Amino acid sequence: MRLKIYGFSALFFILAGGLFYAVFYSPIFQIKEIKTDFSGGESTSALINDLKIFFAGQPGISPFLGFNSILIWKAGAVSGDFLKKYPWIENLKIDKNYLKRTVILTAEERNRFGVWCLKEKCFWFDEKGIIFEEAPNTEGGLIRKVNDSSGRRIEKGDMILESRLADNLMKIFGVLEIAGLSSYLKFDKIELQDIIATPVQKNFP
Repeated sequence: MRLKIYGFSALFFILAGGLFYAVFYSPIFQIKEIKTDFSGGESTSALINDLKIFFAGQPGISPFLGFNSILIWKAGAVSGDFLKKYPWIENLKIDKNYLKRTVILTAEERNRFGVWCLKEKCFWFDEKGIIFEEAPNTEGGLIRKVNDSSGRRIEKGDMILESRLADNLMKIFGVLEIAGLSSYLKFDKIELQDIIATPVQKNFP
């Protein structure tokens, strides 16, 4: 009886030791490749690095597994809080292939709906009114544009206006386009909520 107990104990420690080695030291769970399906440019490497740091810093054994362990990566949608640093991404999803030791990042990028120009710089904003990328100071009627002379400061990730006013602005653009007009819009005093449209006889593409 005692021999059986010793035998089972020995087997348990062998299996536990093997599992410990496989998880912490062997290449079985080490990431071989991180694939992306989006055009993030230079910020792609920064995004991947930030994700490694984010997952390696989660509670539990993640800090002991290391940055390159596929086990620390959580499959599914990435939280909105993390994406605040990358406003050009609307949604980010993570998939894992254990056999190929591959992590796949799938991103839904924001659409360039229009340009919002302050005195010092211009930004692209999407159809939800979120600023996400610097833009050129365009001329002509091919791109939706708002000149903001209110003196406000806005940065990437901010809303161009509060939600209700942003919705109204999108409706204004829609009405102008239905009428076959493009326009420059001028936003002056935020407290008066005034927007002045200067029509241009040219449709949007």
